[in-house]
Amino acid sequence: MTEQIFDFGDELKITATFTDEDGDAADPATVTFKTKDPAGTVASYVFGTAVEVIRIATGVYKLLFTPSAEGVWYWRAEGTAPVKQAGGGQFRIADSGFY
Repeated sequence: MTEQIFDFGDELKITATFTDEDGDAADPATVTFKTKDPAGTVASYVFGTAVEVIRIATGVYKLLFTPSAEGVWYWRAEGTAPVKQAGGGQFRIADSGFY
């Protein structure tokens, strides 16, 4: 798998898609995105509370997020019943001579 590398200051658009047992798009009761910075600090963004999380369509949610530090970051998206699913990934913010 190729590592995703972004420049410091880029706004990332992280998308999560949730489906029911038939594979059809479906909305969880709650959608939470989490990010973990290179220092290990975890931040949570809940749809309906955090302006950074938007609903694109049924079962499709997006986190608009600008990382605040260089290094390896992790993200996770979690949905609660009736569509209890989770997924995640990682990315790197490239070193910059300016920050």
